[in-house]
Amino acid sequence: MNVLKRAFLYDTRKRGKSLTLFLLFTLITILITISFSVLSATQAAATNLRETVGASFTLRGKPMEFSADETNFAMQFAPISQQDIDLIADSTEIKACNAQQSATATASGFIFPSGMPSGTISANTSSVWNRNFTSGIVTLAEGRHINQDDQYAALVSRELAEENELDICSELSLGPAATVKIIDIYESDPSMEFDNDTIFTDHSTYWALTESAAGTYSGRVDFFVSDPARLETVMEQVKKDVPL
Repeated sequence: MNVLKRAFLYDTRKRGKSLTLFLLFTLITILITISFSVLSATQAAATNLRETVGASFTLRGKPMEFSADETNFAMQFAPISQQDIDLIADSTEIKACNAQQSATATASGFIFPSGMPSGTISANTSSVWNRNFTSGIVTLAEGRHINQDDQYAALVSRELAEENELDICSELSLGPAATVKIIDIYESDPSMEFDNDTIFTDHSTYWALTESAAGTYSGRVDFFVSDPARLETVMEQVKKDVPL
């Protein structure tokens, strides 16, 4: 009697036991398959969550000068070059970056909501990544964000626009050095403190107003990492590659 025939006769006699073993092995197989599916889905969800939550680090130039008086103090930093920014931003680990620098602009032919003769301009490479927007303190009401290709563009607050009867495509004079075109009107969260005099601009406007060298950034540069779990690794690599 060959082996196959013996096995068949054994299974026939032990039908109940064989069925039990079959069902047990089937159940184990199903559970293992489900476990791998859940693990895969969990890993995918974790990756998506990390990307949604986001992570970033900020780069500044070396401190140059410190000044102080009875009411305030200020620290000046060495400008960061476009070359250094590109060196970091070109990494596959970086999904976006935004250079930001601020200056004071004088109203010429319009009124700031506060009634003050001057207000702050916030120059950005890509205003969608400005921390006031990413945190939800301010949001776009109409129009679009500033991008790196814009020149002499501006985002103004709803209050500034209404005070001066301005709309998309209206122009603002920030003195003899620069005239900007409004491409967006933003709104601020009333529960948060925000200076609605602030005008978001591109860097061309900043360089013209401050007579600074084009392609240099005296403020901060925020770099946003694709995978927040690798934030520290990316930062360590940046320290090696860009000796500021």
